[in-house]
Amino acid sequence: YEWLLEDVAKGDMILFFCGPVFAWASLVYLTVGGAFLVLDLLEPAWSRRFKVQPGTNEPLDRAKLWRAIRRVTVNQFVIVPVMLYLLAHAMRARGNPYKTAEIYTDPWRIAWDLVVIVACEEVGFYYTHRLAHDLPFLYKHVHKIHHEWTSPIAITAVYAHPIEHIFSNLLPIALGPFVAGSHVIVLMLWAAVAISSTLISHSGYHLPFLSSPEKHDFHHKYFNVNYGTLGLLDYLHGTDVKFRKNVAFLRDHAFFSLTPMREQIPEPAKRAA
Repeated sequence: YEWLLEDVAKGDMILFFCGPVFAWASLVYLTVGGAFLVLDLLEPAWSRRFKVQPGTNEPLDRAKLWRAIRRVTVNQFVIVPVMLYLLAHAMRARGNPYKTAEIYTDPWRIAWDLVVIVACEEVGFYYTHRLAHDLPFLYKHVHKIHHEWTSPIAITAVYAHPIEHIFSNLLPIALGPFVAGSHVIVLMLWAAVAISSTLISHSGYHLPFLSSPEKHDFHHKYFNVNYGTLGLLDYLHGTDVKFRKNVAFLRDHAFFSLTPMREQIPEPAKRAA
């Protein structure tokens, strides 16, 4: 950290955010997203067993994929550094302790920051996301782009209109570190968790040892359900009722065996006519 701050960024917070922090976020996105994309393109038999929606994107529509890659490239490599530049200015004005080593070695402070950060993202994402569905103009001209993928793949996590990417994807993630006054190391830790989580949620694969994508995959399939990340606000607002009545709800947890979740908890038998 000291090398990155003093030698790479020359002790300047703005350069640190637009350099090492942006490079870190991009590395996480490309590594995790790239690994899932390899599965999407090669379609090995073992990975298809873990598909949330079996048979979808087999084979992957190449024209649709390239369209997604072009939009994702702009969102990730143009909009993200601009937002990091603005966030650096905001956090510096707030009095962010990015040079103070003691803060990021205090486990209680880190734990408190993460509680604030996760809560801010749940609130920010739920309400901006639900608004994008509830207002016809916003859905038609902005959010509908993201829902072109009713069976998403990992890299489409940031396949969105730039307005949505700024206000619904990035701001909820940045809000928590700003509110908590988090050290930049905590911000980088949170970025890795948030980026990995959204990639897994959009991957279309419920793999062993990873978090469950069932909740958000269900949202892409049915649209008007599961607007949040944690599920807490969905429960409080009753926007997860359909999900809770579906077998996908029973599968919505991490597992630690090599037996696919669809085999552990199969579809219920259809009633005879």
